[in-house]
Amino acid sequence: MENLNEKNRNKEGIKVGLAGLAINLLLSVFKITIGIIANSQSIMADGINNFSDSMSSVITVVGFIVTGKPADREHPYGHQRFEYIAGFVMALIMGVLGLEVLKTSIANIIEPQTTTFSMLVIFILIFSIVAKGFMAYMYDVQARKLKSDMLLASRQDSLNDMMTTAGVLIGVGFQFWTGYTIDAYLGLGLSLFILWSALKMVREFMNSLLGERPDASVLDEIKTILDTNSEILGYHDLMVHNYGSNTTYGSVHVEINQTMSLIDAHTIVDTLENTILNKTGISLAIHMDPLDIESPEMKEIYQIIKKHIRTFYGGVDFHDVRIIHDTLMFDLVIEPDKLNVVDTIKTTLKEELARNGFTYPLKVTVDTQQLI
Repeated sequence: MENLNEKNRNKEGIKVGLAGLAINLLLSVFKITIGIIANSQSIMADGINNFSDSMSSVITVVGFIVTGKPADREHPYGHQRFEYIAGFVMALIMGVLGLEVLKTSIANIIEPQTTTFSMLVIFILIFSIVAKGFMAYMYDVQARKLKSDMLLASRQDSLNDMMTTAGVLIGVGFQFWTGYTIDAYLGLGLSLFILWSALKMVREFMNSLLGERPDASVLDEIKTILDTNSEILGYHDLMVHNYGSNTTYGSVHVEINQTMSLIDAHTIVDTLENTILNKTGISLAIHMDPLDIESPEMKEIYQIIKKHIRTFYGGVDFHDVRIIHDTLMFDLVIEPDKLNVVDTIKTTLKEELARNGFTYPLKVTVDTQQLI
């Protein structure tokens, strides 16, 4: 896949948005005009939907312009998340227009209107299906090339339009051959479809704005890199923050032998950070946790904790076992729905350690945010 820099990516995105704007405006004018002439609610509804697509294309263009702005003092991670905001606004516009079509269609079901059939209507509908197919293909190619969720949403919208316009064509043909008018019902179905698509898009863009779990393949790639490095003892507390399709930051804690020199440990961390950046595109900051793995006391304490937790508390894990200022500390990894057993774990584990001769004060940090 071609690796475009951010400047070229935004230029390509603007071009695609302008092309979509031109095609959608053309289709909208054609359909609304023919819908008025033919007194067809479903064709008008389809034309209004194309007009909403035109507004979406405008937002796409604006979105790529804003996301192309460089990072500044107020936005140190850049402006790429504006693409999610733009997509969210596109979905809201689609939802509002869907409600309008729903309202008008219900009114026409209550008071039916006669639709005028003509070959021009058939031509416009077929032309629309072909045009939307071309747009879906164009959006698909460019969305994958530019890694743009906003263009993927436009692609899906074009595919939706193909299906709904095909439904309108079927309705017109049905009336021509049978004499029965189902136009308002098709408009009703179309409005519900528009609303469903809008709600789906709102949910997707809201998830992106709120922050989603990274893709499993990305986590697997990071896990593989860390697992295959024999110079670290373990890792935990991975966090990944997405600020746009090409801007992702993260952090992770890696455990190293405390007897290792700082220079050697720093070299290991640098190598891991560069490897992860080159393979996943994620700028990962790695924190080093030095562990005592040499002393017999720490080895025995570790085994006691491990056996106790694995035996009585399935699904719970731990890391960072250490003694600082005569206090035994470690992090307890537990799912949020199991937090009610934390106090029990602390109490029973302290008793188990005491039975084995270890009476250190116990400090347990609860960790519920593990990605891997």
